[in-house]
Amino acid sequence: MIRPIMRHATSSDLDTLVDIENRAFTGNRLSRRSLKMMIFNPRAVMLVCDVDQHIVGYGLILHRQTAQAARLYSLAIDPKFQGRGLSRSLLLTLETHTDKVAISLEVRADNQAAIGLYDSLDYVKLKTRKAYYDDGIDAVVMRKALHQ
Repeated sequence: MIRPIMRHATSSDLDTLVDIENRAFTGNRLSRRSLKMMIFNPRAVMLVCDVDQHIVGYGLILHRQTAQAARLYSLAIDPKFQGRGLSRSLLLTLETHTDKVAISLEVRADNQAAIGLYDSLDYVKLKTRKAYYDDGIDAVVMRKALHQ
């Protein structure tokens, strides 16, 4: 059984984060520079998922000062480790790292695995953003109420 450890990302994780980003996504990737900025951004929480002292994924939420909802900005698991419940564990941990009343997100309309995960964790579909991604795929906007 996999027992992941979730911890805050550090600058020493950057090479691995870039590698995971490039393997997990075919487009709309975060650049090395963006990932580095997010590690140090005081309005961001970036957690890594560590399995046996190897980072296999990360999750990133952003907190705008005036917004009521945090934003799940990115969630990525190394493709070799997908399907083992790590995205669920990581997302549930991220949810505990905000004092906002909700978390919102955009997900590719063709990413049924991610949409299924969010549905199973009580995220509600709000609307569709047409041609949101670089390749013209729509985004499904979802939101979950927290701290009820």
